[in-house]
Amino acid sequence: MGAQINPEKFFNRTLNNRYQIARILGIGALGTVYLAKDTRINKDVAIKVLTGSVSNDDIKRFKRECNFLASFNHPNIVGVSDHDVTAMEENNYYFLVMEYVNGITLKEFLKTSDSLPLENKLNIACQIC
Repeated sequence: MGAQINPEKFFNRTLNNRYQIARILGIGALGTVYLAKDTRINKDVAIKVLTGSVSNDDIKRFKRECNFLASFNHPNIVGVSDHDVTAMEENNYYFLVMEYVNGITLKEFLKTSDSLPLENKLNIACQIC
């Protein structure tokens, strides 16, 4: 895919005639996570799109991640409903569709929980494991 893509490029776009991008939820090294609407079932979803400078190895790893995550069914792991590639302006963009969970991230929660009792912290740690 080559160079870094401006994450705002996907605003108000619809991927694969189904997922209407609304806003950015987060940005990482290789991708951007967007809030989108699945227009087939009228439901909010989170979509991770590879928007960074990615190599063929990164794309292979992303596809493995998609298949790996799709194989899980656990209350502490977001569900994966789709993954695909979409063509836009002569480029292919790989994306992963996940359930959207509204709220703060674990990282944000832990920043504000200095006074959290040890028992609660251990409970969180056990759920992660």
